[in-house]
Amino acid sequence: VLPSLEKRKALRPGTMVQLVFDLFLIPSSGRCGERLWVHLLRCDARGGYVGELEQHGRVIPELRAGHRIQFRAKHVRAIEETP
Repeated sequence: VLPSLEKRKALRPGTMVQLVFDLFLIPSSGRCGERLWVHLLRCDARGGYVGELEQHGRVIPELRAGHRIQFRAKHVRAIEETP
């Protein structure tokens, strides 16, 4: 279930979030992608986020653990719940 927009806009550094990365293929093949976990490092003043990939991409091998990613609340598909 997609987290509410309110929760996605209230993320704080240290949170783990899941983002979807789409790979657009030639028109006859459609598109595919994968979900990867990102460790949130910081929030910017305009409501954006910067995080670091926690794993390597399988479908998109250019996505490597440790890469920095900029994203917004609308890109978050899951938030790791902490006990």
